[in-house]
Amino acid sequence: MRKDSMAPFKMQERDLDLFILEELHSNTNFQIWFAEKVGLAGYAFLNAEHSVYVKINEKWGETDVLSFFKKGEETVAVLVEDKIAAAFADQQVERYHERGADLVKLGRANRYATALIAPNSYFEKIPKGEDWSSRISIEELRDWFSSAHSSYARWREQALTDCLDRLSRSKAAGSAVYLRFSEEFAAFLKEQPDSFSHVPTGDSWGYFISHPEKPKNVQLIWKTGMNRVDLSLTGPNVGKAKNIDLPLSVRAAFADGKSLASDMLGIDVPAIDVTISIGDQLDIVIDVLAAVQELFSLIPIILAHPGN
Repeated sequence: MRKDSMAPFKMQERDLDLFILEELHSNTNFQIWFAEKVGLAGYAFLNAEHSVYVKINEKWGETDVLSFFKKGEETVAVLVEDKIAAAFADQQVERYHERGADLVKLGRANRYATALIAPNSYFEKIPKGEDWSSRISIEELRDWFSSAHSSYARWREQALTDCLDRLSRSKAAGSAVYLRFSEEFAAFLKEQPDSFSHVPTGDSWGYFISHPEKPKNVQLIWKTGMNRVDLSLTGPNVGKAKNIDLPLSVRAAFADGKSLASDMLGIDVPAIDVTISIGDQLDIVIDVLAAVQELFSLIPIILAHPGN
């Protein structure tokens, strides 16, 4: 860990959520700008909530920021999904529409809209058919802060700029950079008491994690490019996780016999910058290890299930 200076602020998706939430509640004219960006020019901001979990059609889902705007007698709910580098969850936009429709059904809003906030480069990766009502780039958000002319706004502008720079550096990194980072990760695991290990690789896709008690047809993978740790179940283990009560932190995608041949259980983790030392990002790597431990603890529970 560096000792000669303060560790830099490394923006993660939750930080972006809180940026949006605080600005909506602040007297900075952000509400006016945001309303215009989501197609609600002239609407007044009412309220906003963070990390709202609800269960629709037997599945739990999270809305990063849930906000409400009003004009005349009409109240509109805006459901915001923030992305920095994490992959889209299975049917994520459909789940947002389900939760929006439920808000209307419950009488909390007359109608709803969905908004995706992400880097410009992220919009290129949106799966075909994903219907977000509006898209706001982090670059636009950064530019809004740059126009606010206050020390507070300048700090936020810099934080967003640093975030975009970090993503750009990682995207441009070559195999030698990933190998060096992989070697550091392997060394980190060796220092831990729970016997996880990793064989270094220059693969930018992700890092496989082993354990002496890991069964066959089971893989643990830190997908650095997707900000996620996955537990993959293949062969005779497919179908065994379907009827397990999974923690809210774990999202699942099950084999469909077509595009997905394995069951995947994943936990989102903070974005890592492979171009800098693990020693400067220990907080993130510790979060990754916690996700690995949580998924590993589910293996005996899943394998004890008879499956379908």
